[in-house]
Amino acid sequence: MYGTGSWGTAFAMVLADAGCEVTLWGRRAEVVDAINTTRTNPDYLPGTQLPPAVTATTDPALAARDADFVILAVPSPPKSNSFIIKPCKSEIANWARDIFSPAIVPPNHRLIFQASIMVMTVT
Repeated sequence: MYGTGSWGTAFAMVLADAGCEVTLWGRRAEVVDAINTTRTNPDYLPGTQLPPAVTATTDPALAARDADFVILAVPSPPKSNSFIIKPCKSEIANWARDIFSPAIVPPNHRLIFQASIMVMTVT
């Protein structure tokens, strides 16, 4: 799960409750550290205890390693906020290098794009 905001964290909890091991990727080390050490995300879901199956990292390649699917749960600001979109686009370009590397994503995986969610599944 790429994104440690409220949406990414909440969806990670749903996946963990369904029996999945979930690794969140976050750009802010302090949020990642809080998730791993206190089992909470104080900035985006304060007071909510995260399941043991949810962990976090600042390493995009590690977040996708051994994943059956990858979900992007990052903000999608309006076009008027181009100062936010440009950094996000460069981050996605960096992630793509890690996510879509043959070493991480085997050839039997496919991508599904739906609305603002990108999911990679095994075919």
